[in-house]
Amino acid sequence: MNATQQLDLIDQTLAGPYGALPFTDYLRRNGNRWVGSAQPPGMKEGLQKQCFRNAWQLRLSHGFPYCEGYGWDIKLGALPFSHAWNLCPKTGRVIDATWNIGSRAIYLGIQLSPKQLMNIIDLTERFGVLQNGREEDLKLVEHVLASRPITAE
Repeated sequence: MNATQQLDLIDQTLAGPYGALPFTDYLRRNGNRWVGSAQPPGMKEGLQKQCFRNAWQLRLSHGFPYCEGYGWDIKLGALPFSHAWNLCPKTGRVIDATWNIGSRAIYLGIQLSPKQLMNIIDLTERFGVLQNGREEDLKLVEHVLASRPITAE
């Protein structure tokens, strides 16, 4: 399967009812798509099922940009997982300390600066804000990403 076919799996998933969820729709319109890559030499694998923590630790220790959204293992088909990963600042390639599956992985998500991520965590009290799909959380994230003040409702 080539990279275009792999990325088509994202669009196939989003064409169904899953694509109508608030965060999924937001990511479809505003997110980026990536194909996974091999781990850099000497990269320490993070704990399984701790992707948000693993990606944040790589941000802190190596300065790798932090991304959050959905990841797919193409062997599993059109089954997205809430996920976090990093990017290589020089090449823009995916660095995923949780999934060591290389090009078998595809991603749809957004890059968050440390300030944006900290603001979102302060407002929602958790990492992985994109994973629950609540419309209220989407409004908070959109405000933070747009750097607009949040109004009380």
